[in-house]
Amino acid sequence: MFLPITWDDFDVSSLRIQLLRLNKAVPQKVRSAISATSDRLFEELGDEFWSGLTGSPRIQHNFRGSEALVHYRSSLTQLMVGLLPREDIDPDAFIARQMRSGAAEANRQIPLPVVVNATISAKHVFSKHVLDQNFSKDYYSHAFIYISAVIDISAAAVVAGYASEMQRSARADEALREISVGHDLRAEREKQKAALAEWAQDVFFETALARATGSAPLLCRSEFGLWFSHRAHLLFGHKLEYASTAALIERADQLVNQLNGSKVDLLRQECLKDIKQISDQINNLMVAQFSRFLDMGGTRDPLSRLLNRRFLKAAIQREMTAYRRTGKTFSLVMFEIPGFAELRARLGEDGADAMVQHTAAFLLNAVRSSDVVISMGRETFLVIRVEAELPEARAFAQRIVASYRAAHFSIEGQTVQESTLTFGVASYDGASDSRRLVDLVAAALHGGESTP
Repeated sequence: MFLPITWDDFDVSSLRIQLLRLNKAVPQKVRSAISATSDRLFEELGDEFWSGLTGSPRIQHNFRGSEALVHYRSSLTQLMVGLLPREDIDPDAFIARQMRSGAAEANRQIPLPVVVNATISAKHVFSKHVLDQNFSKDYYSHAFIYISAVIDISAAAVVAGYASEMQRSARADEALREISVGHDLRAEREKQKAALAEWAQDVFFETALARATGSAPLLCRSEFGLWFSHRAHLLFGHKLEYASTAALIERADQLVNQLNGSKVDLLRQECLKDIKQISDQINNLMVAQFSRFLDMGGTRDPLSRLLNRRFLKAAIQREMTAYRRTGKTFSLVMFEIPGFAELRARLGEDGADAMVQHTAAFLLNAVRSSDVVISMGRETFLVIRVEAELPEARAFAQRIVASYRAAHFSIEGQTVQESTLTFGVASYDGASDSRRLVDLVAAALHGGESTP
C-alpha cells in the first residue's frame, strides 16, 4: 500500500531552505556550545533516550529478542551522531543522510510510529539536558530554536526517505504479486487442488486408523497450507475470496483439533462431515481465484524463467512480515554452478544456457510450493526457504546438492558428468534488512559450502 505522504523535490527543497535560514539565524557560538555539550553527554543522552524508547509497548511488540533491539539501537546511535554540529549545517549532506536513515528503517520494516516516537524522544532528551547547562539567558532562545528546528527537519527528512522507500517497495510488491507463481498458473492450480485433496485424505486416513484419539494433520501445516500462507497472498491477498479461504482454513484446523481430542464416534463423524464441506468450499474458492489470473503474464529472467532478482527485496520483506506475525523465521539458500566459465568453454554458449535451464527446473521441482526461487544471475540462484531455521535450511541445501550431483544432464547429446552446486545459507535474525540478509548468504556462498 502506498503511503498517503508523497514527497517531491519541492518538499525536500523547502527543508534545505529552512536549514540555510537556521544557519543564519543562530549564532555560531550557540551552535558550538550546544554541540560541545551534546558530545560531552553523548553516552548519558543515549542511555536515557534508549531507556525511554524501550519502555514503550510498541517497541516491545515490534522487536523480537535482544539482538533486534541492539541492532536498532546501533542505527539510532548513528543517526544521533553529529546531529547538532558546531559549524553551519550542509543542507544537502544533512538531508541526504537523514533520508538514507529513513529508507533503512523502511527496509527493516520499523513501523513509522516507532520512527516518529524516536524523534519525539530525542527532542525531549536533548532539550532537557542541553538546555539545563550553564548557558547565559541570551543563549536560551537561540538554543531552543536550534535544537527544535534541527530535530524537526531531521524528522521530516527521515519520513521523506521512509515514504520514498515504501513507495518503491510497494511498486515492487505489486509487480511480484502479478508474477509470483513463477510458472504456468494452470499447473499451479492443479497442484494445489491435489495438495488440498491429499490433506483431506490424510485426515480421513488418520481418523480411520486411530479409533481413540487421532493425529490428523492441521491444514495450515500441510503443503497446501504453507503455500496459501506464503505464496497465495501475493496473488490473491486483496481479494475477498482470500480472506474467506483463510477463515475456512482456521475453521478446518479447529475441527481437526476437536477430531484429534474426541473419543465419541458420533462427534468425530460430524467433524469429518464438516471438514469435507470446508475442503470443497476452499477448493471452489481457489479455482475461482486462479481463474481470474490465468491470462496474467509477467516478466521473468528470460533464460531460466525464474522470478527476476528485482523482486527479491519484495519477496524477502513479505517473509519478514510473516515472521513478525508468526514468530517463525525463514532462511535464504544461494546456489551456484561452480566453474561456469570452464563449463561454457566446454559446452558452448547454447550448452551453458541449457545447463542453466536444467538447473532452474531442477530447483523448482525440488522446493516446496511455499518457497520462492529467484534468478540472481546466469549461474546463481536463490531459494527463500519459509519457516526454516538455519539447520533445516542447511540440511535442505545438502539434499539438493546430493540429488543434483546424482542427476546426469544431457546437453546436446553430451552427458554432463560430475555436475555439482555450491551453496551458502543465512537465516533471518529478526533484525537484518533484506540487503544485509542477501549479503550474508552471498558471503556464505563464497565461503564455498557444499555437501561433504
